Amino acid sequence: TTTNMLSGSGQHSIGVFLYTLINLSPDVRTALPFIQVATIALEADVKRYGAHVVVGGEGDAAGSSFGAQLRSFDKGVMIDLPAARGGYVSTKCCGWLAQVHADYPAAQSLSPFKESTAADRFDRASNVDSSAEGYGKPSSYVRQGEGINTFWELRDRAGVLALIQSALTMQGGLAAQRKYLSKHGLRADKCGPGFGPGSHWWALHSFYFPGFDSIIAQPSDMMHMREEGILKLECAAMLYLATRKKGRAWFTLSDVNAAILTYPWPPGERPITITETTLQGSHGVPDQGIHLRFTAAQTLHFTIHSINLLQPLLSVEARQDPVWLSWVACVDMTVMMQRSQFSEADVLELDRRIYHHQTLFCLVPEYKLLWKPKHQFAQLAPAQIRMNGPLRSTSCMRFEAKLQDIKAIANCSNYINICLCITRTWGIRSGRDLYSQKMIKWSAPTFTAATEGCLVTVDNADRTVAWVMRSLDLALVELTELTSLVDKKLLYTPGTTWVIWSCSGGREDLAAVQPLSLVERLFQLDDCGIPQEHGRRIRNLTFVVLRVYQLNLQQTTGDALTLSKAALMEARANPVRDELVTLDSLSWSPFHMFVGQESVTFQPVQ
Repeated sequence: TTTNMLSGSGQHSIGVFLYTLINLSPDVRTALPFIQVATIALEADVKRYGAHVVVGGEGDAAGSSFGAQLRSFDKGVMIDLPAARGGYVSTKCCGWLAQVHADYPAAQSLSPFKESTAADRFDRASNVDSSAEGYGKPSSYVRQGEGINTFWELRDRAGVLALIQSALTMQGGLAAQRKYLSKHGLRADKCGPGFGPGSHWWALHSFYFPGFDSIIAQPSDMMHMREEGILKLECAAMLYLATRKKGRAWFTLSDVNAAILTYPWPPGERPITITETTLQGSHGVPDQGIHLRFTAAQTLHFTIHSINLLQPLLSVEARQDPVWLSWVACVDMTVMMQRSQFSEADVLELDRRIYHHQTLFCLVPEYKLLWKPKHQFAQLAPAQIRMNGPLRSTSCMRFEAKLQDIKAIANCSNYINICLCITRTWGIRSGRDLYSQKMIKWSAPTFTAATEGCLVTVDNADRTVAWVMRSLDLALVELTELTSLVDKKLLYTPGTTWVIWSCSGGREDLAAVQPLSLVERLFQLDDCGIPQEHGRRIRNLTFVVLRVYQLNLQQTTGDALTLSKAALMEARANPVRDELVTLDSLSWSPFHMFVGQESVTFQPVQ
């Protein structure tokens, strides 16, 4: 389960806590139809009564709060569930809070730590100290060795509780206890009873949420750390220095905008153009608050494609400038963070890329005042992957998108009881979606057919279809050729989309990852209920023909693959083989192909 909190602006500021089930497949877990509302409260009420009451449910005898509900699920709740043979069966169901994802202010308000990055020890996950000598320098939490800084250590629940216990037993009275906790970045009023009037446990304490570790299972949000933080900052600073800095002037902003408009963006990923007012600075130094005025998604898309977009505008000398090298390392780090799976070797490699980027960042004199707390949060990424899985599953991006629906409902209310209005409207909408099976339809693949289906037999079918029919003992089927396939919100087009793929079933030699292949053909077979000789039937079974080529690819920045145009033409003229697989047995990673003047680049789809 994940939650998020957002405070709006104006008179009717509200706090919204959303959740989704971690039991769901990662492909749909954070899809908008699967995100639900747990709690809505006026921000004024959250501040007045405390998140430990509103969310944690302290003193909630009725059991209606989020915390009280999960305390009930910890013991087990009997729910009538559909039975396999029809009807319903009473089943004991259990549930727990697994992770919490929120931006920094919201996450800190639910924890025992200080709620401002102005504090010396502002990080809930580590003992980083902004007043210490190591602050503002690269550091690692997962690697050690010569030349690797290890300034900070990770916090854990036992360590935090030990600090609280030490404060309770120390001499000097309440003032000394509070000073001791403050020195370690803790707020005494949220460290449990015993620290003066009104003190209580923090909202996500295991007292309210059984079994929850609020130190480990509350990772830094990737969206606010990366897209809304490091990327917007450094990309804008790099463009400022590249267009305004005397002695550089690699290109003009008009050149960048022209490249944005002419670049072959994947569908739906082209960002807006960049205005002059975005790139602010003085005396050749970018402002500390400089940032791109993109959405988080636009920032991510621009970053991933920025090397292919901007590098043709650079001279050979400019490509060796520390400003450009730092940005290239930033892109390299960003793309690896987007991976959906990590091995231990990948975790260490990501840490190396983050360390390398921050080392280059510190070598740019104009970036001296641009180091932010979010750079410190980036150092935590490898350790947090070990504890909570891939970073893309700990992002608030989809929850922020869901909040737009909440705001739309709020804007249609009369504001007399805005929380009740949102809750009722959301309940009606959710019930309608369940009744219409919208959630099931959302996750299903969609297709575009080239022509209407036609009936074929083994004798008049092409060789590929005939082989499938013989294998399945089918005498007559309806064949539909497909011009596109959308699976898990990614578009695949025959003759255009390249993939690195693996097969989850079938021959043993297909279990390993295959070379880069071109989606050559997509088609569906349906027996239409026609009686077959052996009684076997298929229903809209989708097949993919993959053409495998022997390509001598080289990995470049951001996990992209490249080779010369001549090598690609030679390989296309001599394909290795064709592979026929079914869609449900295929696991693939799509690539977009970008043709340059002398080379071809395959960029992984994120």
